[in-house]
Amino acid sequence: MKKLFIAAALMLAATTSSFAAVKGGKVGVNFQYNASLPSVGVWWHLTEMIAINPYVGYDFSSTKDVYTGGTLTCGAATCTQTDKSNTLTLGIDVPLYLAQFNAVNLFIAPGFGYKSASGSTVTENSTAGTSLTVDKGSTSTISFGLAAGLQIAVLEQLHVFGKAGFDLNISSNSASSNYSKTQFTTGRAAVGAIFYFN
Repeated sequence: MKKLFIAAALMLAATTSSFAAVKGGKVGVNFQYNASLPSVGVWWHLTEMIAINPYVGYDFSSTKDVYTGGTLTCGAATCTQTDKSNTLTLGIDVPLYLAQFNAVNLFIAPGFGYKSASGSTVTENSTAGTSLTVDKGSTSTISFGLAAGLQIAVLEQLHVFGKAGFDLNISSNSASSNYSKTQFTTGRAAVGAIFYFN
């Protein structure tokens, strides 16, 4: 029984090892989620060691609150406040594969990204029958980053991955010509899956 178990384990290791091999020319789509928003992209292996991963993500949110008289928002009236936001992100990562351990591939991925986030607040005064819209402007962010990650072969055409790293973000806002912000963040942290076509 022990010998059978060892043989089965060796066969499984050999099988997952063949699944794990990332070969030049493999192409797939990937879905990933990080702290900002989900995105979808293409994962294309140019060679066994180099891939490119362009991606795009979008998020829209809307929240509505009702305030009664006696608040700073509405004064003595009753009003409805709606906050809306839109976020678009575009980027490209370049996974560089460093090592393979059975079903696991180790990679680092330098990357570049662009994010545009806009929002507005609409306050409707139901008592007076008036409406006020405040445009919060659009914040544009350019980021340069580096991440280290692991790619695990579940099946030959299905891999999962996780990565973590840092970004240098440079932001500006359309509503203020004086607004400029540069900061380091951990925005490269993400988990996802790759579905290969070949």
